[in-house]
Amino acid sequence: MEMNNSSHKTPNSITRRKALSTAAASAAVVGVGVVAGIGGYFLGSSTGQQRITVTQTQTATRPTTVTVQKVPELEPVEISISMAAGGRGVSPPWLLMESDKELAEKYAIKVKSNLVAGSGQAVADVVDKRADITGPGDAVSSVVAGISTGAPLKIVYFSVYGSMFGVIASNASGFKTIDDLRNRVRTGGKIKVGYSRPGAPSHQYMWLLGDLIGAKVDQQIEGVSLGAVEALNAALERGEIDVWIWSLDTMWRIDEEKRGRAILAFNEIVGADWHEFAIATTSEVLQNREKSKAVSRFIDYWRALVRKYSLEPENSIALMAERPPKGYGMSTTVAQRFYHAYKPNYLGSPNEPALLKMREILDRSGAVKNPPPIQQWFSGQYL
Repeated sequence: MEMNNSSHKTPNSITRRKALSTAAASAAVVGVGVVAGIGGYFLGSSTGQQRITVTQTQTATRPTTVTVQKVPELEPVEISISMAAGGRGVSPPWLLMESDKELAEKYAIKVKSNLVAGSGQAVADVVDKRADITGPGDAVSSVVAGISTGAPLKIVYFSVYGSMFGVIASNASGFKTIDDLRNRVRTGGKIKVGYSRPGAPSHQYMWLLGDLIGAKVDQQIEGVSLGAVEALNAALERGEIDVWIWSLDTMWRIDEEKRGRAILAFNEIVGADWHEFAIATTSEVLQNREKSKAVSRFIDYWRALVRKYSLEPENSIALMAERPPKGYGMSTTVAQRFYHAYKPNYLGSPNEPALLKMREILDRSGAVKNPPPIQQWFSGQYL
């Protein structure tokens, strides 16, 4: 895979895929249960290799005859992806894509990836034809924001169930549990919550946090926009903010290093009823035969990466613990927790309650003004 770290079908309705989504949600349990939970999907998936069809016939007077038919090898395809650099850190199968050359050869696919500043930039790259698709670590909210402005975008694969974000408290705050935040609100106090920028997932989560502790944003919750993760870390350590909202691996690293306290993983609240990341493309790509074929092949390839990541926990955990750029540089403990927290949506199908909940938060947070109906968010062309 080439890396550059610089900055016609009518969509199927959700109700037709609700059963698949429910099954996939159940299948998304990783760890010990992954073999039983999603093994059936994995066994039935495409491998991209040559296949041999064997036909046997036998009569009373003649021995068995075997006819062998070889299916032609896959025609090579190439696809370009633009994805937020932070998306790499919350999509661990991406590490396999960078390191496992055999799977790429098996699926006859060449991936050109460009890691950019944020999901908004990745969406812009796709709309402006600088890339074919956004990456599996790009925010659904950024795609919906583009759709709301009239951009011809469609989500073609919902990458994960649940949330990859959590709440981290400063040592100075004295907060140790979510109940401590509730008590601050009940006694008339305010909570300073750090986030990156307006409209970002870390900003949207303030409304989920408010619902959880009985607080209103801009009243009991005072949001503080600080931009980059380094600035948020520094503010947390100086006690200038009480909590901040960021990815689970960051939360657990800070907790492990005793620079703050892990308070809450949002997965504990939203469960499977949340779609945070997705692959998206434009209507033009969907209607182009060659490009559409490449998108379809990439989705099959991504499923194979997810399958390998999920069914080989020891190797996946070891890879995440590798030093950058090969891995994330996590401790083994953090890598193990992250492995179990990552709930891949193997089928990629949408979950209706998840989309409805997301639409509500996008509207309340102002991340997307007048979010379009959820049926306009996605295409079922590859699901």
